[in-house]
Amino acid sequence: MITRPALLLCASAIALACTGCGTSHDRHSYDIGRGVSADAHRIAQNSGSADMTESCREAVRARFSSELMFRDSPAGIDMPSAIAGCVDAG
Repeated sequence: MITRPALLLCASAIALACTGCGTSHDRHSYDIGRGVSADAHRIAQNSGSADMTESCREAVRARFSSELMFRDSPAGIDMPSAIAGCVDAG
């Protein structure tokens, strides 16, 4: 018979393991990406490119251009999540 503390420990381990399951995005970054989707459409239209992912990458980088001058990624922003939000809003 399994004791209650052992059962709770197993349940906690399973719950912790499942947090890595699937694709999850940083919600704040994702929402910012959704907000720049109009800019990404404009970039795609002006460049004649059909690659929305690349247009979104450029639009997100433009949104944070002042911060990106000094570091690789903006503070508190997950760039892949922001780009995914932009593409999904497309």
